[in-house]
Amino acid sequence: MKEMNKKAQITIFIIIALVIVAAIILFFAIKGNVLSQYFKGKSGELIQIPPQVEEINTFVFNCIERTGYEAVYIISQHGGYANPPKNSFEFGIPYYYKDGKSYIPSKNRIEKEISEYINENIVFCTELFLGFPDFNIIESKMNTTAIIKDNEVIINTNYPLTINKLNSTFYIKDFKNIKIYTKLGLIYNLSSDIAMDIKNDNQICLNCIIDFSEKYNISVNTFNYGNSTIFVIKDKDFFNNIDNSPYEFKFAIKP
Repeated sequence: MKEMNKKAQITIFIIIALVIVAAIILFFAIKGNVLSQYFKGKSGELIQIPPQVEEINTFVFNCIERTGYEAVYIISQHGGYANPPKNSFEFGIPYYYKDGKSYIPSKNRIEKEISEYINENIVFCTELFLGFPDFNIIESKMNTTAIIKDNEVIINTNYPLTINKLNSTFYIKDFKNIKIYTKLGLIYNLSSDIAMDIKNDNQICLNCIIDFSEKYNISVNTFNYGNSTIFVIKDKDFFNNIDNSPYEFKFAIKP
């Protein structure tokens, strides 16, 4: 009799265990089915933002865009650098040519400066997501890539966010093709040409600058300080979206 009772108890425990396992499998199956509409393939590429977190996705996109404009504006004030190099004139304006040597930064270097600025300063816009008290948002490392084109800078950011609300968890990470409308690429090319003209011929093609300025609606101004010349190139179509201040790209020459 005792043996039968033991067998009955074991059977009950087995049934309970099976019910628990089935419940767990069912839970994840339903969860996977619900989330599957937002993903495709093994890569987990988002094809649709879950409506529950659409507001957060838009908020982050706008923050990256805002910080991108700020990055381009500040970096251009320093000739392509967030933090001016040691070989700079006053006011943090870098030399592109000095004492017979060229110090023109590569376009890749400026792209990296923009990317790092966004990564380091995005927190001042998101403010740790304090504006979303109903969500528990866990951030992972942000990785931004900036691509300088003639008339725009394209920002692509991988910013994994785990978003929890009640019993639901959502994941968003890719913020692509964010465009900063500025002629940075064209202005960089002009700045490099000016510095190389000084290096090779010790003079500047003024007609070339005038033609370029009229074609792309920019202005080029120069200011002499001792033996140094400061170049200020303005994009007449671009204004900083934070305080509407004009966009200026600055660098220095010292023959």
